[in-house]
Amino acid sequence: MTSTVSLSVLDQFGGSKLLSPEKIRWIKPTPLPTKPVELAFREALAAPIGAKPFEREKCWSPAIIFSDFTRKHSPFISQLINMIEPKTDDIKIICAGGTHVPSEPDFIKKVVGEDIYKRYQKNIRVSSVKNPASKYEWIGVTSRGTPVELNKELFDRDLLISTLNVQPHYFAGYEGGAKALLPGCSGLKTITINHGYVIGNPNCRELAIKGNPTREDMNEVPG
Repeated sequence: MTSTVSLSVLDQFGGSKLLSPEKIRWIKPTPLPTKPVELAFREALAAPIGAKPFEREKCWSPAIIFSDFTRKHSPFISQLINMIEPKTDDIKIICAGGTHVPSEPDFIKKVVGEDIYKRYQKNIRVSSVKNPASKYEWIGVTSRGTPVELNKELFDRDLLISTLNVQPHYFAGYEGGAKALLPGCSGLKTITINHGYVIGNPNCRELAIKGNPTREDMNEVPG
């Protein structure tokens, strides 16, 4: 099969130039076998990477952290809460917004579902440096000297569960994981210094973890 593609791109000076077909390499990925989403979710809880199986967690007072309106969110938050409820109803639900504008209640209802929103409305928090209700506390510094200030709502929890979507991120390597805390639930000073490592560093890019100072700094926070 032959395809003809014409692309206009910006050069290093901001001008546009046309790429001729003979200079373009067309790379088509090989499809990988996939599992049903529900099965993959259950298997991930049974054998998580770097953690004990979910059923072995005490989980008396967990916090479920989810993305704000600028990111994709997990379709399994309601199922996760239903799995926790036999152990406890002391569940805190935190929308991680970082420096973004706080998410609106209608968005949170859509993410967690109307029923769960009604049951846990008093336990829902929106972490954002633009939210006056968000209070942060200094807990230490990373090996790079980044002062770590986290939302106080995390400190009375015995388990933090990130439901952030994992996908490539243009300077942090990937979305998800430690980004639930930094920048998601961090104070402005922490986020500003961490994101400053991006400036002039070519290692701060998509899919790069090792050697990416911004991501390595983020990964120390949950540690």
